[in-house]
Amino acid sequence: ATSAAAYVSATFDNSAAHKSLPWADTTLSPISRADQMAELRKGGFDLLIIGGGATGTGTALDASTRGLKVALVEAEDFAAGTSSRSTKLAHGGVRYLEKAVFQADFGQLSLVFEALYERLRILQNACHLSSRLPTLTPCYELWEVPYYWAGLKAYDLVAYASGSGIGLSRFMPASEASRLVVYYDGQFNDSRLGVALACTSAMAGATVANYTRVEKLLKVPCLWPAPDYLLFEAGYSTKASTLPACFYEGCRNAGAWSWECRWVWSEAEWGDGTGP
Repeated sequence: ATSAAAYVSATFDNSAAHKSLPWADTTLSPISRADQMAELRKGGFDLLIIGGGATGTGTALDASTRGLKVALVEAEDFAAGTSSRSTKLAHGGVRYLEKAVFQADFGQLSLVFEALYERLRILQNACHLSSRLPTLTPCYELWEVPYYWAGLKAYDLVAYASGSGIGLSRFMPASEASRLVVYYDGQFNDSRLGVALACTSAMAGATVANYTRVEKLLKVPCLWPAPDYLLFEAGYSTKASTLPACFYEGCRNAGAWSWECRWVWSEAEWGDGTGP
């Protein structure tokens, strides 16, 4: 079978336009932490993201490449929480396809197309952190052999019809194994991908800082038409320091600890910290 690296090298965009992007230039290095903290003190951000997991770093990369001035802060290290404890699978959603067929649910089918597209993008853009994963499906009853074979062939059809196929499923002959169907999905290193997203965000212009905990949000009202802005106070390197980072668009907390950030936001919004 063709390896993931060979497959990706044949389809990856190596054009000059792609290499000219700042986050695609391998000769550059992300800005140092000291410079990141200095930028954080300057303020003037459009968006503050609290939480440097998969959702936070992905949002930072998306927003910074769209031209927003982004600040991303993480209380611990990037991907230190649930984002480093995933299944490590980049799958297209076989069970979603099964639901789409038996429940005639077009929404489930749309999820399969979206997941297959994202799987291919991970294999292309992070080929050093991801690979194809052959998955064996055992068949304990005779009727399961045609059932799984047909279902996984439908999975192949959807994948290749959308241009996201990475390998064809097959029934393994008796010389290799008994009653096994093998199909291909992807796997990736989740924690390293999170760190890579944070570094890429920094290369794209975002200000990112780990071990920086948001302690307080202060709402500063302004007269119309000037928008209100927020100051956030953060603690880092065992010392607390007020970072006057004002932003105008909004504040987003990402990850499993969003509930803790809710009380910080409530105090800024309602003044008493009791929540809405």
